[in-house]
Amino acid sequence: MRFIDSELGTDKVKRGIAIGLVGVSGEIPTALVFLLLKKTAINWTYVSAILAWNAALLAYIAYKFRRLARAGSMRISPLLVLVITCCAQISNASASVAFGGNTGAFRVNMIVPIAFMGAVGGLSMNVITWVLTMGLGVWVSSAAGYTGKDLAAIIIVYATISAVVQGMVAMAVRSGLGRERLRSRLQEINETSMRAETVDAGLQECLPLVSGIMSTDHIVAFISDAAGPGYSIKAAWPSVEPGDNHLCEIEEFAAAASKKGTTVGPLYCVVPIGFIGQGDLFLVMRRSTEKDRFFLSGVKEDFSADTADAIASAFLRMVNRVALISSQLIRSGVDPLTGLASRETLEDRLKTEMSRAVRMNSNLSVATLEVDYMAEFTIKNGKMASDELLKQVADFMSEHVRNHDFLVRYGTEQFAVLFADTGAEGAFSMVDRLRSSFKSRAEKAEVSLSAGVATWDFSESSASLLQRSDSALLQAKAQGRNQVVGASFMSI
Repeated sequence: MRFIDSELGTDKVKRGIAIGLVGVSGEIPTALVFLLLKKTAINWTYVSAILAWNAALLAYIAYKFRRLARAGSMRISPLLVLVITCCAQISNASASVAFGGNTGAFRVNMIVPIAFMGAVGGLSMNVITWVLTMGLGVWVSSAAGYTGKDLAAIIIVYATISAVVQGMVAMAVRSGLGRERLRSRLQEINETSMRAETVDAGLQECLPLVSGIMSTDHIVAFISDAAGPGYSIKAAWPSVEPGDNHLCEIEEFAAAASKKGTTVGPLYCVVPIGFIGQGDLFLVMRRSTEKDRFFLSGVKEDFSADTADAIASAFLRMVNRVALISSQLIRSGVDPLTGLASRETLEDRLKTEMSRAVRMNSNLSVATLEVDYMAEFTIKNGKMASDELLKQVADFMSEHVRNHDFLVRYGTEQFAVLFADTGAEGAFSMVDRLRSSFKSRAEKAEVSLSAGVATWDFSESSASLLQRSDSALLQAKAQGRNQVVGASFMSI
């Protein structure tokens, strides 16, 4: 159950609460005027109780607002707003009865809580307020002496006016705040994407913003597999749920993929974002549950295709910007995912180290490492978790190689290290220690490292040296993985 002001800016919340305070306190000056001018009998017990109740209610509202302002949060419980509004409405009706039941000023004042709830409340909150107002209208009118057809006519007028006021206020708020929220959220997505260095990071930061535009409680980003017709999870909000892998099999997803356009279904909305280099990106948004939507104010769009297309455009701008940054990083020799040197830099660096080894008459070794069981890990946990694991592996290796060693992302789940001034036994020993330490660190992830090590013989080419290292890696994998094989001596 949510209150619309829980997602508005601080200034708007202050104005909303100020309107509520005016509405609740409106009957107090009215009561004072009638205390001075009223000629008929007054029920002082009612009046005293109403004044005391309103004073307590206003004090509590002021206290609550002060606490929210101090905490820097404008999140307000919708149940609290509903209770306060209903209490104010009951107080209005009681005041009318207290002053003889025929005081029209208080009945007019009962429109204020109706209008207030139309502005900030959800469907259920408006229905509850409207039903309460109708019941109080019967009570006030009966106290004024109306019966039969006259009473029925008054209630019909009450019901019509209340419904019209609620509807008009709700429509005005929905239209105005809806457009403003869409613009502000899309702008926020654009601003957030400016800070993202990778598509994964951009999705993680931008997906939560979509929930402020559409009535959705779960979003999954899928990317098509480059090697086949399947899809894998790229990101999810608020988190990956069991069964998310099967969302790419729903009818709406197939329709969106075939026509390359937004598809809106009873429960899901699928939005194709576009091609991002690795594959086609799709967003799958699940509607909020019926209970959640029942308490929403209507300011959020309930799966509008036009709004979904606007979201797609914002995400596409983010993806294109990140892709541009990634291409610039690649051209500059940096791997966009891990931040390590890219494979394109390896051969040039290897040739430089070979020249140095000849000049200094020093050893040079190269190791090729691969994360074992990455395919199984990706199938089990998704592409998003797989990318995160690769970043952690890169960080781990960066911490465990020497400063003057050259670490490269060599392939999808492969890394290479150039060991300057290091012979076969030294390079083998260092790589094996790295493998052993990684195994103990990554035991829960059920992955390990296999590696091949080769030492330059001062006569072969750089391509030949890398080929020997790769062959040793293949041998390590064939012998059971989680081990290191030297190209010029037996595995240990």
